[in-house]
Amino acid sequence: MFKFGMMVLLLVVMILAVIRDVKAANCVDDAACGAHGTCPDTSAPCVCTDGYSGDDCTTAPVCTASGNECGSHGSCDTSGRTYSCTCTGGYTGATCTTAPCTSGGSECGTHGTCNTDGTTVKCDCTPGYTGTLCAQQSGGNRVTFLAQLLLIPIVLSRYMQ
Repeated sequence: MFKFGMMVLLLVVMILAVIRDVKAANCVDDAACGAHGTCPDTSAPCVCTDGYSGDDCTTAPVCTASGNECGSHGSCDTSGRTYSCTCTGGYTGATCTTAPCTSGGSECGTHGTCNTDGTTVKCDCTPGYTGTLCAQQSGGNRVTFLAQLLLIPIVLSRYMQ
């Protein structure tokens, strides 16, 4: 019974902590929202601008509309409440700096090589393998060829009768 009571108490504490963190604090005036927000009403939270977030609009955005934080492999997406990088060319990461593979690297495994030519960096897979890092065996061509070889005698026997 003691263990059950402790579990219920722990669950209640966790739920209250989550509720407290989810509820944004109400602002008192524009100064409470910092340089990147306004206070619409003293019974409402700050309305943040320029990709900033947080109760007082001081949490820095990943990127800015006019900045180049996303590098040459991404652009800043300003459509949401907070700004974030949208990556291109196979790159990933908060600021689009993580390439799927590197020239001479082993990310593509033994069934592919990294192609860094052009604007898209990707693994070029050897026949029979697919996937971003050439890890999935496709086997499509080999199976089709073997099936055709097995069907030849069956087809020929029908026409030879």
